[in-house]
Amino acid sequence: MAKLTEAQIVILNRAINKYKDIVPSLEKSGLTCDARAYASAISGLLKKKLIEQSGAATANDYSKDGWRFRVTNEGIFAYESLDEETLADFVDALEDDEEESEEAAGSRVKEAYKKRYSELKAVGGSGQGCADQLDLWIANTFMVPAQKGKRMVLDVLAFADFAGENGIDTNRYVGLNNGMIRMNVTNRLRAMVRKGQDIFFRARVVVKGAKDPVVEVKKAKRAKKADQAQAIAA
Repeated sequence: MAKLTEAQIVILNRAINKYKDIVPSLEKSGLTCDARAYASAISGLLKKKLIEQSGAATANDYSKDGWRFRVTNEGIFAYESLDEETLADFVDALEDDEEESEEAAGSRVKEAYKKRYSELKAVGGSGQGCADQLDLWIANTFMVPAQKGKRMVLDVLAFADFAGENGIDTNRYVGLNNGMIRMNVTNRLRAMVRKGQDIFFRARVVVKGAKDPVVEVKKAKRAKKADQAQAIAA
């Protein structure tokens, strides 16, 4: 997979998660670089065939000669194949940049995540999260009835202890609402699972690590290169 710069990751993130695969203008990108640097990042994505020309541009699109650009299937694969732990760190910083504008609009939920982390009533009544094995376990274990009404809410203290047991300090998420805390921690735990690491709760394995095909391919390629280097050296 082609190596992506931070600017290119921002561009793909916004296009895929917020603008329906259409590359946004610099003002909408979440970047603070100048126009030349932004254009350079887009040129790199074009060369790597991760974005392509697509129709006439609108006000929210990046445009060149009146044309807009969209993310290709290869671009979506490249973005989704990024290490999730690294991507979670990056997304945290991006969310910090958005905090004021989102709250001014009266929303505590970031627009980029409305699709992925929308209300999921079927997940144990939690109304939060993605229905994979890890998230289902978290919903069943840490979502408890609210003091008022019929809502289910996160047991923040118990969840923080669980995160700490797995090496994640929730203090870094002070200021975020409970749904965002759960989302960020779950992203990190999911990355651990994909790397083959087990998830523990009270010294017991609750989710077994699973091999990620993308990671395994990378490992195989590295091992092959190492074998070839040893053969040449011999």
